[in-house]
Amino acid sequence: MEKRPLAAPPQKKEKEKGGGAVLTLVLLLLILALLGGFAYCYMNDYFGVRSAIVHFFITQDEQYESSLAQLEERMAQLEAWETTLEEREATLNAVDEAQKKQQTKLDARSAELDEQTSSLNSRITSFDNRVAEFDKIVETIKGMDPKNAAAMLEKMGPNRDAAAILAQMEPKDAAAILDEMSTEAARIVTQQLIAMSR
Repeated sequence: MEKRPLAAPPQKKEKEKGGGAVLTLVLLLLILALLGGFAYCYMNDYFGVRSAIVHFFITQDEQYESSLAQLEERMAQLEAWETTLEEREATLNAVDEAQKKQQTKLDARSAELDEQTSSLNSRITSFDNRVAEFDKIVETIKGMDPKNAAAMLEKMGPNRDAAAILAQMEPKDAAAILDEMSTEAARIVTQQLIAMSR
């Protein structure tokens, strides 16, 4: 009988061939799974980073809008303050103008009062001089004898000044001078003396 030693090796080859295909297929699937995992991770990271970036810019935009709103609010406050300051400045300027006008009036009134005071002082000085002069006349007439004093008073005219001079004298001295005056002059001076005593 003939032996078939060659038949067994082809069967072995087929088995080896079938096992290699499965191994190749498994390796291929494994590589595809790895590639799919890497792709998935990459895509996940890509979209995650993209979302993070988008979220970052959205947040920045919101912060910018919030900052812009705060800035606009502060600008409105500053404008309100500026308006208030301008109003206060206008009020102060008006008050300053009113004070300047009032000061001008006060200065004019002060100058007028100074002028009136000067005029009054001048009149007082003039009056004091006239009083001193009048006192000198009275003393002079007192020192004269009644006849000469009467003649001098009649030359002055029988008026209020003559009566004022006699009023400053002692009654007996004045009476002696009146006795030396003319009747008409004595009557007028006596009437003046009565009028002055009222």
